[in-house]
Amino acid sequence: KGGTGKTTFAFQMARTFALHNIKTLVIGLDAQESITQTLNRSANIEDRIEREHAKGICQLLSANVSINDCIQQTDLPSLDYIPETIELSILDRWLKERTRKEYVIAEKIVSPIFNTRHYDIIIFDCNPSWSDTVTSALAATDILISPLGCDINSLKAANIFVGILDAFQ
Repeated sequence: KGGTGKTTFAFQMARTFALHNIKTLVIGLDAQESITQTLNRSANIEDRIEREHAKGICQLLSANVSINDCIQQTDLPSLDYIPETIELSILDRWLKERTRKEYVIAEKIVSPIFNTRHYDIIIFDCNPSWSDTVTSALAATDILISPLGCDINSLKAANIFVGILDAFQ
């Protein structure tokens, strides 16, 4: 469900890990670019303008762009991110045409990251609805943390989400 603080929680966890010298990478998976905008707030205006042309996972998956071309640095030396780009809005369509689509993020993004860079933790900031992108991100994760709102609709959404997760497993 949207509005429960997923992006805020992901940002706070990432900064906390990084401040404790845990090498952290955040991968934004929401076309609204929320985590990218949050991480960019700490950059100066020149860096923010330059990052407007940054490469994200869509470019990584569909073009000759390397992981290193996508990873951006923040103001903390132990916190990097792969920015969200507007092309994320078509990633689900791109994934639908792939075989083993649920493993695309694990095989094409996470494995190359661990083969070329050292990170202790990777945090995915996903969009609030179930999609092929979210499915692929979940298949690449070890731990799922999803904040819940304190209202009846959040409880209903959580029950549905748990059912979807059970079917997914």
